[in-house]
Amino acid sequence: MTDGFCECGHHVSNHNSYECVLCDSGMCNGFKESNESLSGPSYSVREWLNPISSESTGSVVAWDGMVQRRWDKEPHRFTCLEVADCSKTVVLHEAPMDGRDAFIAKMRLLAKVVTEFADHLEKNE
Repeated sequence: MTDGFCECGHHVSNHNSYECVLCDSGMCNGFKESNESLSGPSYSVREWLNPISSESTGSVVAWDGMVQRRWDKEPHRFTCLEVADCSKTVVLHEAPMDGRDAFIAKMRLLAKVVTEFADHLEKNE
Protein backbone atom coordinates (compact mmCIF):
# COMPACT_ATOMS: atom_id res chain seq x y z
CA MET A 1 0.00 0.00 0.00
CA THR A 2 1.41 3.38 -0.93
CA ASP A 3 0.31 6.89 -0.03
CA GLY A 4 0.41 9.94 -2.24
CA PHE A 5 -1.49 12.93 -3.50
CA CYS A 6 -3.60 13.44 -6.60
CA GLU A 7 -2.98 16.39 -8.89
CA CYS A 8 -5.32 18.64 -6.88
CA GLY A 9 -3.64 17.79 -3.56
CA HIS A 10 -6.08 15.32 -2.00
CA HIS A 11 -4.45 12.53 -0.05
CA VAL A 12 -4.79 9.15 -1.73
CA SER A 13 -3.93 5.71 -0.35
CA ASN A 14 -4.04 3.13 -3.09
CA HIS A 15 -1.72 0.58 -4.61
CA ASN A 16 -3.09 1.02 -8.15
CA SER A 17 -3.44 4.73 -8.85
CA TYR A 18 -3.39 8.26 -7.56
CA GLU A 19 -6.59 9.35 -9.27
CA CYS A 20 -9.01 11.24 -7.06
CA VAL A 21 -12.83 10.99 -6.89
CA LEU A 22 -12.77 14.32 -5.12
CA CYS A 23 -11.50 16.21 -8.14
CA ASP A 24 -13.87 17.78 -10.63
CA SER A 25 -12.86 15.05 -13.07
CA GLY A 26 -14.67 12.43 -10.98
CA MET A 27 -11.56 10.31 -10.40
CA CYS A 28 -10.45 8.57 -7.19
CA ASN A 29 -8.68 5.47 -5.92
CA GLY A 30 -9.30 3.52 -9.10
CA PHE A 31 -12.71 5.06 -9.75
CA LYS A 32 -13.36 6.66 -13.11
CA GLU A 33 -16.17 7.86 -15.27
CA SER A 34 -17.19 4.91 -17.41
CA ASN A 35 -18.36 6.83 -20.47
CA GLU A 36 -19.93 10.07 -21.64
CA SER A 37 -23.28 9.18 -20.04
CA LEU A 38 -21.90 9.66 -16.51
CA SER A 39 -22.45 13.29 -15.72
CA GLY A 40 -19.90 13.62 -12.93
CA PRO A 41 -20.68 14.44 -9.33
CA SER A 42 -24.18 15.45 -8.36
CA TYR A 43 -22.61 17.09 -5.28
CA SER A 44 -19.03 18.21 -4.85
CA VAL A 45 -17.83 20.67 -2.19
CA ARG A 46 -14.24 21.34 -1.17
CA GLU A 47 -13.26 23.71 1.62
CA TRP A 48 -9.84 24.51 3.09
CA LEU A 49 -9.96 24.31 6.89
CA ASN A 50 -7.05 26.66 7.53
CA PRO A 51 -6.43 30.22 6.29
CA ILE A 52 -4.20 30.54 3.23
CA SER A 53 -1.62 32.26 5.45
CA SER A 54 -1.33 29.15 7.65
CA GLU A 55 1.53 26.71 7.23
CA SER A 56 -0.86 23.91 8.25
CA THR A 57 -2.94 22.14 5.66
CA GLY A 58 -6.45 20.86 6.09
CA SER A 59 -9.53 20.33 3.98
CA VAL A 60 -12.99 18.82 3.96
CA VAL A 61 -14.56 17.34 0.83
CA ALA A 62 -18.12 16.10 0.40
CA TRP A 63 -18.71 14.08 -2.80
CA ASP A 64 -21.68 12.21 -4.26
CA GLY A 65 -21.95 10.96 -7.83
CA MET A 66 -21.88 8.11 -10.30
CA VAL A 67 -18.54 6.34 -10.79
CA GLN A 68 -17.24 3.12 -12.21
CA ARG A 69 -14.14 1.26 -11.09
CA ARG A 70 -12.00 -0.02 -13.92
CA TRP A 71 -12.95 -3.56 -12.95
CA ASP A 72 -16.70 -2.89 -12.48
CA LYS A 73 -19.12 -3.76 -15.26
CA GLU A 74 -21.69 -1.12 -14.30
CA PRO A 75 -21.52 2.41 -12.88
CA HIS A 76 -22.69 2.91 -9.31
CA ARG A 77 -23.23 5.76 -6.89
CA PHE A 78 -20.27 6.69 -4.68
CA THR A 79 -20.76 8.96 -1.67
CA CYS A 80 -18.04 10.08 0.73
CA LEU A 81 -16.83 12.71 3.16
CA GLU A 82 -13.07 13.30 3.37
CA VAL A 83 -11.47 15.21 6.23
CA ALA A 84 -7.73 15.86 5.94
CA ASP A 85 -5.34 17.61 8.31
CA CYS A 86 -1.59 17.74 7.73
CA SER A 87 -0.63 14.24 6.60
CA LYS A 88 -3.65 12.37 7.99
CA THR A 89 -6.88 11.74 6.09
CA VAL A 90 -10.16 10.09 7.03
CA VAL A 91 -12.65 9.11 4.33
CA LEU A 92 -16.13 8.12 5.45
CA HIS A 93 -18.08 6.46 2.67
CA GLU A 94 -21.54 5.06 2.22
CA ALA A 95 -21.18 1.28 2.46
CA PRO A 96 -23.62 -0.70 0.31
CA MET A 97 -24.46 -3.00 3.22
CA ASP A 98 -25.41 -0.05 5.45
CA GLY A 99 -27.41 2.02 2.99
CA ARG A 100 -28.19 5.68 2.48
CA ASP A 101 -30.24 6.18 5.68
CA ALA A 102 -27.42 4.81 7.87
CA PHE A 103 -24.87 7.04 6.11
CA ILE A 104 -27.05 10.12 6.56
CA ALA A 105 -27.48 9.25 10.26
CA LYS A 106 -23.69 8.90 10.55
CA MET A 107 -23.16 12.37 8.97
CA ARG A 108 -25.76 13.96 11.28
CA LEU A 109 -24.18 12.36 14.37
CA LEU A 110 -20.73 13.52 13.25
CA ALA A 111 -22.03 17.08 12.78
CA LYS A 112 -23.63 16.99 16.24
CA VAL A 113 -20.43 15.82 17.94
CA VAL A 114 -18.27 18.38 16.10
CA THR A 115 -20.68 21.21 16.99
CA GLU A 116 -20.86 20.17 20.65
CA PHE A 117 -17.05 19.90 20.82
CA ALA A 118 -16.59 23.38 19.30
CA ASP A 119 -19.15 24.75 21.79
CA HIS A 120 -17.20 23.14 24.65
CA LEU A 121 -13.91 24.63 23.43
CA GLU A 122 -15.45 28.12 23.16
CA LYS A 123 -16.83 27.90 26.71
CA ASN A 124 -13.57 26.57 28.14
CA GLU A 125 -10.88 28.70 26.53
